[in-house]
Amino acid sequence: MTIGGSHARASVHRGHTAACGYLFAAPRWHNDLMGTRGFVGFVIDNTEKIFISHGDSYPSEVGSAVLSWLTGSRNALLNRAPGGVPDKVRALRLLDDEAERDPADIEWIRGLLRESPEWADSAGFIDDVSEEELLEFVTYDLDTLLEAGITGDGSEFPTDSLFCEWGYLIDLDAATFEVYRGFQRAPHDAGRFAHRPPAREHYYPVALVASWPLANLPDRAQFLATLDPN
Repeated sequence: MTIGGSHARASVHRGHTAACGYLFAAPRWHNDLMGTRGFVGFVIDNTEKIFISHGDSYPSEVGSAVLSWLTGSRNALLNRAPGGVPDKVRALRLLDDEAERDPADIEWIRGLLRESPEWADSAGFIDDVSEEELLEFVTYDLDTLLEAGITGDGSEFPTDSLFCEWGYLIDLDAATFEVYRGFQRAPHDAGRFAHRPPAREHYYPVALVASWPLANLPDRAQFLATLDPN
């Protein structure tokens, strides 16, 4: 599922069992993906790098997968080395429209996905998908995304809390992991997006609902209990 429409294309199933950065675990059809959209992003050097999560964005799926990736990558994020994860985040480019796409970048992404074990049974499929789908699929694994260094720009999506239901922001400047919630029907002061112009009437930007230091992340049970105490 994508913003503005859906594709009858293969997707990848998101699951918290993926501990190496995968927001999804095995290929499946887009139509099987729950339509809970959100965002995942980074902040570095006071610059936001946000992309859209096209489905299954609730905490038990994408949120847990981001937490798993953070837990595994924590040392690389906190003890910065030249060419390491923070430098890859810094180099990540977000594209607004087709005019910004370089065919060489698109083929680079296609090659990375072909070589990915998660797409081993779908390599032929990868050869046929559109540029838009490649830019979506590369976000399914954060390590692959940072290796690719390019994806679509979702920086405005947090201001549309009718459709942006959850958000997960890794702030490398503050060394924190923030979680945001959509469906905001009243003005609020919670988080960095609160006072930005809303994308539509009667809804306000997503609100910050939880934050943890990268040095003291919760385990999955604590994470879910904080975000869904019921």
